[in-house]
Amino acid sequence: MARLVILLSVVLFSVYQTEQAYFLEESYIEMINDVATTWTAGVNFDPSTPEKDFIKMLGSKGVEAAKNASAHMFKTHDVANDNNNGYIPRTFDARRRWRHCKTIGEVRDQGHCGSCWAMATSSAFADRLCVATNGDFNELLSAEEITFCCHTCGFGCNGGYPIKA
Repeated sequence: MARLVILLSVVLFSVYQTEQAYFLEESYIEMINDVATTWTAGVNFDPSTPEKDFIKMLGSKGVEAAKNASAHMFKTHDVANDNNNGYIPRTFDARRRWRHCKTIGEVRDQGHCGSCWAMATSSAFADRLCVATNGDFNELLSAEEITFCCHTCGFGCNGGYPIKA
């Protein structure tokens, strides 16, 4: 009986340790900070936070294409790149290129809601609208409306599909 209790304790402890998020480890954070140039990573959560809690906050259910989607519906070539002969600059900062777009580079807080799918989509679209209109449109779009009102896009704070948003 004692062996069973010890074995069960070891198994439960192993499961607990396995569930802890690897991205809270100091070595992982140092690796990020070695290459990050505009921000510093750190431990923003209690180290005992289970990975399932992080997954809930991530929110994205992945990419789910429409049932009737075909290859011609997706952009495969961008004419904006035709004039640069394939040249890609070593560095590029959209915040500097489009300084007049106040939404570019803004960090939004989703709290404990798994709405990154709506936050990212609304932010990217607002940024593109600002760039395309040369700043005539320079406002945030509502991630909350997408999160809670687009019932074909997702499941509120329980995640959703960026491609449908």
